[in-house]
Amino acid sequence: MLGLGASQPAHSQPKAPSTNIEDILPLTNDPNDPIGLDQEERSLGRTVEPEKKRTTQRPEAGAAAPSAQAGEVLTAVATVRESAHRTEVQLQSGLLLVATELSFDNSSPRPAEVLYRLAVPDDAALGTLSVCNAAGCRTGQPNADASVIVLDERATQARTPKTDPRSLPLARAQKLSDARGTALLLHASPIILGKPITLRINYSSALALHGGVVRARLPARGMDPRAAPLELHARAEGLLDLRVDALPATETPARFDAWAEVELSARAPANAPLLTHLWHFPCGQTRCARAYAALGPGEPDKVDLVLAIDVSPSTEGPARTRLTTTLAAILARTPPGSRVRVLTFAAQALPLVTAASEPSSLPLSVFSHLTFEAEQGSATRFESAWHLIEAWGFPGAGRLKRTVVIVGDGGLTTGAAHPFEQARRKGIEVCVVNVSDRPSTAALAQGAEATRGVVIDAGAEADDAVRGKGVERLEERVAAVFARVTGGALRVRLGRRVVELGPLRQGESLLLQAPSPSPPLLVTSGGTRKAEPTPPLMAATLAAHAMAALAEREHSKSGQPPKPPASAASSVPIGAGMPGSPLLSMLRLRIVPAARGCFRKDRAGRPDYQVRAVFEFRLAEREVISAQVTGKIGEKLRACLLSAVDTLAVPRFSGTVLVRYPLVTEREALPSEIELSADATQRLDEVLHSR
Repeated sequence: MLGLGASQPAHSQPKAPSTNIEDILPLTNDPNDPIGLDQEERSLGRTVEPEKKRTTQRPEAGAAAPSAQAGEVLTAVATVRESAHRTEVQLQSGLLLVATELSFDNSSPRPAEVLYRLAVPDDAALGTLSVCNAAGCRTGQPNADASVIVLDERATQARTPKTDPRSLPLARAQKLSDARGTALLLHASPIILGKPITLRINYSSALALHGGVVRARLPARGMDPRAAPLELHARAEGLLDLRVDALPATETPARFDAWAEVELSARAPANAPLLTHLWHFPCGQTRCARAYAALGPGEPDKVDLVLAIDVSPSTEGPARTRLTTTLAAILARTPPGSRVRVLTFAAQALPLVTAASEPSSLPLSVFSHLTFEAEQGSATRFESAWHLIEAWGFPGAGRLKRTVVIVGDGGLTTGAAHPFEQARRKGIEVCVVNVSDRPSTAALAQGAEATRGVVIDAGAEADDAVRGKGVERLEERVAAVFARVTGGALRVRLGRRVVELGPLRQGESLLLQAPSPSPPLLVTSGGTRKAEPTPPLMAATLAAHAMAALAEREHSKSGQPPKPPASAASSVPIGAGMPGSPLLSMLRLRIVPAARGCFRKDRAGRPDYQVRAVFEFRLAEREVISAQVTGKIGEKLRACLLSAVDTLAVPRFSGTVLVRYPLVTEREALPSEIELSADATQRLDEVLHSR
């Protein structure tokens, strides 16, 4: 055996097999791959010849234009690159105002064009677009629906070498959403050797104040070697402690790679007075109003808290895995001196922590089983949780605010019970923390708001917390549960119509965007305020935000999803609907035996008993989302029949299934002949013969 550093004689060394260098080195046909084998250098064994002086040759007339190379960010011929990417952001009046300047140059004598994907927040609204070269600039604003800016009616093409360098460049910007997220697709030309062009794009995104903090994110653009690093300069108006990626903002621009996401944050001053902005501006063919109100954070209220955890079948997948993290965030924000009890509920409710505990002393281990267990029926019935809460009561609450927080997927099974109204009459506030990726249902939101509770859709923040991106955003969202409500409700008068903004909590903000042909008025406890002049730099983005809100409102009013293309009808995946056969089988196994028992109990031995009833219920997301029994029946029988649907094992399917199942029990017919027993016959004979 050879030791370390030993060598064999040359004649004893085995002959190495011949190996093609292409078999061991990376070789790719992708022109965007920065690592690979030079296509012109097929062997590394030969001597590298000294590089000859290269002379630039102009392309011959009629020569084929080089093909564009598509990257994650930039699509253009190989000689085009982004030379600078500068962004200025300002946090102001509930808006993130972004101004980005992109510069492109071309090392080829052939004019070129560029297609650039600029990732933006989902609610970003186009402002203005300008494109400049040495000859001058073109500037434009969005079209009627605020989705496109075109700086020339002609097509943006530059594939001819005869482009006049003295002409102004062309550009186009369009907002799009795809699998990668939301972005602005920028298209510009021509880019000429020695004459770079510069694109300046302005957009805005809405900012909300939660827990006294505003946060915004600039999404990562992508992994593209031809994309320039970001130079970011940030400032905030009326806010404190402005930070860029957790570091204090400075006058020197911060630099970030194109594949890096950037988070900005700032705090509102503690106990700051009410801040309001009311603007009136043109949007499309009409005029719109935007009302923004914010209040600085203050001391939270101590509470007698009941956590009602929704463990129904619809709380599954990501929503189920986010429960424990969200509960931990709620407990972390619960003020010291508060008391906490916990229950789980679906069709039935079960106590989890019955003794009132200090938030800091409640171990998170009591929630460990929620991710895998705790199936308690096939419905989300808050009335079951309310019955347990009523049985518990709030003994010795004293001055503590009584609050119930529903933590789940934002769903609710609607029925005849009215637990929210009962909670309102008793002065108990019901709040909702929804950890799913969908908004809370209207029935649940309206019920909570009727008790002056807050509805928090925190699916995105809970997902970030589970993925280890920090729980600060989640804790800031749930802080509204404990924030004090100060002053009266804010209202906006839009002509003859008055819109309630709702109660304003400390450390939170409210926003309204609506059409208003006449100047709006903001009504507060301090009086009435008129609309203020709209800042010129915000006019375009405010209009874009307002029109987007109007479009979303019209879609929600219709209640109908967009129709799929005709070609998609034949490609419906398996399980998109619910076959009738297993549904009828499930009803026979679950509903009929339970209904038979309810009718038998209600008959109570009456042979002339006859009842007709119709079950009507909707199935979706593995549970019963609504149920009712119609017919002339008593309340006890109705309640018994409704309890039967809570045991349904609803299979997984998409969409909603409406079920109408008639039930009837007939009178028992009296027999025409009565057969007497032997004892009765003997006694009857004795009576008859005695006469």
